[in-house]
Amino acid sequence: MSDTREAHEMVYGEHGLYQLGDSRTIYEDRFSRTAEVQPCDSEGNPQVDQAGQPMNYIIWEEEPYCVVLIIDCKENVYLTEQVKMASLEPLIEAVAGGIKPGQTAEEAAIAETLEEAGVTVKSITEVGQVIPQTHRFRERGTGVDGVPPRCKTAHHFVAVVDSIGEQQLEALERIKLMPPISIDDALEMCLDGRILNSDTVIQIMRYSITRFD
Repeated sequence: MSDTREAHEMVYGEHGLYQLGDSRTIYEDRFSRTAEVQPCDSEGNPQVDQAGQPMNYIIWEEEPYCVVLIIDCKENVYLTEQVKMASLEPLIEAVAGGIKPGQTAEEAAIAETLEEAGVTVKSITEVGQVIPQTHRFRERGTGVDGVPPRCKTAHHFVAVVDSIGEQQLEALERIKLMPPISIDDALEMCLDGRILNSDTVIQIMRYSITRFD
């Protein structure tokens, strides 16, 4: 499948009930990589279906990312309204962004909070991690060249506002910081469908239950 390796060479070892053979890049840009991967048996033989056709499948590789629930000293929540390429309708979301190579999750969270919301944080705490999709999304750079695959991971943070200034948006970003609302109002928006972004829903529900310091 690759120009640089034998077609059925194992790029990493046994993985659960099967092994994965080499992967072929279909598309790659600075944000992601789309590849075709090849399930193999324990002997490294490509798996085929009943018709004898290869059972290859498509995976997407992206950087891990951070999600930040911004609160103030009164536990009001700051969310954003964003327009994404996948949807022309504005979506209500927590601040989020990719973790660049060499950057820690906390560094990315602080930077994204400033860029997307214009918020300088007083304190920030990682409160958990979430795997948003366990089948076809994995972290960039894993699953190839002998590196075991790892599902794409979201690092969830709660940040306390210190000050609010100007946003530092990239050219194509359309993000508006919304007025603060109570955690109870945010929870109601999750329950009635006004907030549909999964990471944001998890963050609000987690915080409403635990009230992290």
